[in-house]
Amino acid sequence: MKAKLSKAFCFFFSKKKTSSFFEKKEAKKLLSIFGLWLAMSGAAYGETRSVDASIWAITGDNILVRVIEPDSVWRQLPSDNGGPITIDDLGQYILGHYGARSAGGDCAAVDLGFDLGKVTPMTYIPGERRYEMILHCPSADNITLINRAVFAEIPGHTNQALISRNNAPGVRQVFSTDREEIPATAPPISAASQIGVGWHHFWFDIDNVLFVLGFFALCGLGRRLRYAFAGLVAGRVVCLLAVASNQIEPVVAHGEWLAGFLLLLIAAELIGKRTSRAPLAFAALMALLAALAWKIGGPVALPLAGGLLGAGYLRLRRLLPAMEYLWVVPAALFGMADGLDYWPDLALLGRPATGTLALFNLGALVGAAVLWLVCGGVNKIRFAPRAEWAAIALAGFGGFMVLSRL
Repeated sequence: MKAKLSKAFCFFFSKKKTSSFFEKKEAKKLLSIFGLWLAMSGAAYGETRSVDASIWAITGDNILVRVIEPDSVWRQLPSDNGGPITIDDLGQYILGHYGARSAGGDCAAVDLGFDLGKVTPMTYIPGERRYEMILHCPSADNITLINRAVFAEIPGHTNQALISRNNAPGVRQVFSTDREEIPATAPPISAASQIGVGWHHFWFDIDNVLFVLGFFALCGLGRRLRYAFAGLVAGRVVCLLAVASNQIEPVVAHGEWLAGFLLLLIAAELIGKRTSRAPLAFAALMALLAALAWKIGGPVALPLAGGLLGAGYLRLRRLLPAMEYLWVVPAALFGMADGLDYWPDLALLGRPATGTLALFNLGALVGAAVLWLVCGGVNKIRFAPRAEWAAIALAGFGGFMVLSRL
């Protein structure tokens, strides 16, 4: 009986039968729809990312609170009358959602005098608004800091917090939907938690998942995949060196655009296995994006340079298919772009610590390695040509990022 079941299982998953089924147009359409759905759902998730910051300086029973609200965050908040939120509205919102309590009860906001009220805006910095207030607690014991701002309005919002007591060095914490209250004596964030942030980032930023799947579709597993992993590691190391040098300000303005461009490049290389016109088609697509950028007043140089470099790379790969080590280049560029993804969040509190970014990148690399291992196991069941659905998903999400991040 077991022998018959084994033969039936092998026949059902045999290459001949599955390949004949998935060569049908209906199956390819289904794979296309799945790929595009995956791409667009990831794009929708990426648009909800939201981060602000707060600095808490505790001296005895007094707390100086400084709140940093990027424009991209506070402009999503509704005002009392349903219209756009004003600067004064934002100050009152912060006053009503930040606080603290101690052993003796709630900490009250102090009137700052000079007609400033209980919360005052600080000097305007391009791209963000800053506010300051002072809380007075009934006791200096068992102080708990409270932040309930933005979490209800923007799902997935986080707040990078720096907490110092009696002029001691600050300790970084993170407020979130599940953690709106933090004891002032809470220990620093553990290394495992920092790695977990990178792990979570890899799995929930769909461009990471698609890039890893794209390389799996491109070169499979084994020795060739090592070039891609080496490139990811090298790119992340370069971005860490840039941060550690304290002399190079990381350029992150177009990091997401670069990630989308590289997804398109890998999709074009997958398509290039079937046609020799992939370099020309890629250059034409980037020229079209350059025209769109010019029309909307965006940077034209990005898609033009990307089209020339990408078409050259694709042509070189077609002429020299044995030079598989060239896969290090796009992988390293993607590692650099994604390796600094956490930098703007941390930079709200000042220059980020290199160690924190290193643990974040380690978590992302672990996620990539795990996904490749999963792909290796799933690939033993040859349910579909991996190059086709990977190219569709890469092109769909990569095109969305390139167009929306100009």
